[in-house]
Amino acid sequence: MAEESPPKSRKRIGFLLVAAVCIAVTVFALIFLVVIPSSNKPTATTTLGVANSQAPPYYLQMPGGGNSKILVTSTTSFYGTYPFNSAQPVYSAGASPIPTSVIQKGDPCFIVNITIQSNYSSNNLPPDQPTTSLPDGTTITANYPHVYVYVTAKIYDKQGHSISATDVTPPYGFSYGGAYAFLNNGESGTITIYLATSSHDISRFDIIARYIGSTVLP
Repeated sequence: MAEESPPKSRKRIGFLLVAAVCIAVTVFALIFLVVIPSSNKPTATTTLGVANSQAPPYYLQMPGGGNSKILVTSTTSFYGTYPFNSAQPVYSAGASPIPTSVIQKGDPCFIVNITIQSNYSSNNLPPDQPTTSLPDGTTITANYPHVYVYVTAKIYDKQGHSISATDVTPPYGFSYGGAYAFLNNGESGTITIYLATSSHDISRFDIIARYIGSTVLP
């Protein structure tokens, strides 16, 4: 005699158990593939605890002393490598010998990012307004609220001693090359400074204004 087929309810229970197992396996796989790897995502390791000597926000000092209206709103720093082609002093074409490069692409350097904001305005003009002399001898002075800001950085070790480092921020080799920004009233900009050094004993840095004024420099 042939066996009796199991009741429909038993088949339904078996089907539900299989479905539950499949769902559980799928959920576990998703957790393993998505949640677990997320805890192993690489994190940035180059940002340093090297502090600016002054905690932002603060106004940059004028090269000749006294506060400017250039507000430093944030700074960051890290050890890195020079991302540009080699930097060497400017020389005349055909001159001999060719000056030795200060830094090559890939060489170690210390990098500082500085975000600044101009609070100069038409009622509070930046210094060094350009002048124009007319044929009759009259001199006209401009009233430009825009400003050019040239900066560099000085670095110090844990003992507070200054570390010798060359600013190799492009364009390198000119009297007023390097890191600069052109800002109108209320505008902000981020400047990156590259210092040629292999030192890893840097504890703090100063942001130094090389020029702040409304006249573009050569």
